Amino acid sequence: MEPVFERVDKLDAIAEDLLNSLSPSKPLLNSWPGRENTSYMAGFYGNTFYGVVVGLAFSGLLALIIYISSLMKGVV
Repeated sequence: MEPVFERVDKLDAIAEDLLNSLSPSKPLLNSWPGRENTSYMAGFYGNTFYGVVVGLAFSGLLALIIYISSLMKGVV
């Protein structure tokens, strides 16, 4: 029964790792020590980057619309 218990323990560690993958603050089974908050920080920086890009695109589009409407003031 010892080989069965070893496999069950290994399966339990894998199942625990799967549950830990849902939380950004828990360490993963195959990760280096001290990497607990890596996915949290990556998500923060990734979302910040995309937020800045979308904000700049929206601001540029708004500035273009304002500029075109100021050019059309004498026409309309």
